[in-house]
Amino acid sequence: MSTLAGDNWRVTAAEGDPHGDSATWGRTLAGRTRQGVICIYRDNADYSRSVEEWLENFRRTTGREIATMNPDENPSFCETYDIVEYPTIIALGESGEVRAMWRGKNLPLLNEVMYYTI
Repeated sequence: MSTLAGDNWRVTAAEGDPHGDSATWGRTLAGRTRQGVICIYRDNADYSRSVEEWLENFRRTTGREIATMNPDENPSFCETYDIVEYPTIIALGESGEVRAMWRGKNLPLLNEVMYYTI
C-alpha cells in the first residue's frame, strides 16, 4: 500500500499509472496531480482498524491498492479539498478535480470505489 506524505508521493502502476512504472504525484495546486483514489485517515484513531480492514479487503477483492495519507503529514492537500472529517476516501480526476468523495466512518461499498480505480 502506498503512503502519501509531504507534497509528493509515490504511486504504483496498480494505482493508476498508465505507463506501468512508478510516477511521482505532485501537489494539486501545481497542476500535477494524476487521477486516482486516496484514503485519508489517522492510523492511531479509533476507526483505524476498520479502515485498514476495508483497504485490505479492497486489495484482496480487486487486486488494486488505494494510496493512503495521514492528514497531519499533508495539511495542504486536506485544505485544498476541504477534507475535515476522517476517514475520507477521495477519487480525483486527471486534472485534480474531485470525482467522488466519501466521508466518515461508514465506508463505501467496494464497487463504488473500484469504478474510480479503473
